[in-house]
Amino acid sequence: MNIDTTMIHAHCALNIEQSSAMLADAVVTRHYQRNAKLEQHYGEAGRDKCIQDARYHLTYLAQAIRSNSTNLFNDYIDWALALLKGLNIPDTDLSDHLVVMAEVLREQLPQADAQIAGLFIEQAGKRFMAFQDIPNFIHADAPCGDLARVYLDELLAGRRHQASKLILDGVQSGIPVSDI
Repeated sequence: MNIDTTMIHAHCALNIEQSSAMLADAVVTRHYQRNAKLEQHYGEAGRDKCIQDARYHLTYLAQAIRSNSTNLFNDYIDWALALLKGLNIPDTDLSDHLVVMAEVLREQLPQADAQIAGLFIEQAGKRFMAFQDIPNFIHADAPCGDLARVYLDELLAGRRHQASKLILDGVQSGIPVSDI
């Protein structure tokens, strides 16, 4: 990546980051307008969570753009798909969300930035067609394998504080950070 491309991507990422609160709200508002079932199914608390998730999506998108790495955003989308599957949330919620995100970015960002972001989102959208169950790399006989399985279960159940506590407790009990 040459200096001009680096600067262009950095500028695009900065625009997304600086506008992330407004962009996330616009994406979720439009997504909910298009699919009334979202409001019925998730309610106001779910809408707030969707806005938080939209900000995460935008943060990962911005970092991928800054790094000029579609793989970074693709890996994030793979992770999000696996998480949604674990929470019994349809893939279409995320795929529709990404479509709306691309539209909102086209409308809200300068044309050059919207074009860059659109390419990254388009690449990520292809993940839905190729997505299959991600192989499980957690093995019970591996160091901290049982801890890793419980940690993942907590995350997939949406209990991130309990998951964090597991890690902190493990470190406090003497498990080396490198093993965790």
